[in-house]
Amino acid sequence: MAVTLTTEGMEAALDGLQRLAGFDAAQILDEVGAIVEDSTKVRIADEKTAPDGTPWADWSADYAATRRAQHSLLVASGNPGLLESIQRYASPTEVEVGSNMVYAAVHQFGAAQGAFGNTSRGSPIPFGDIPARPYLGLSDDDRQEIETFVADRLGDLLQ
Repeated sequence: MAVTLTTEGMEAALDGLQRLAGFDAAQILDEVGAIVEDSTKVRIADEKTAPDGTPWADWSADYAATRRAQHSLLVASGNPGLLESIQRYASPTEVEVGSNMVYAAVHQFGAAQGAFGNTSRGSPIPFGDIPARPYLGLSDDDRQEIETFVADRLGDLLQ
């Protein structure tokens, strides 16, 4: 599960920029990826909102009864979870930010009770509906921060 930012359609501009001393598209994209990775982690750990600012749905009452004080939406305790799995990968033409956790897409898009079949005992997987809690994507603030970063970085190179 990942969000991918590409340089598609910007080939001529990138070719010109490659001639600038110090221009490294992969480095710039990695730094853009760091912005998105950090924003995604803050969204999961603290904000509990989708990239568009929509608050995530709370836990169901039954599930909330199984949680402890150190638990919060999409953040487990004691073992690596979604938050720790968020990472970036940059190349000279794109950057991806996402998770390799099997359940990452379920949290992003949600899943209906029984969407993945049943256990050997006949219980549905998942045992109840899981609402979508989008964590990947770009907020307006992310877009502004990326635009400012890229403009500043290119401005530095042109001087």
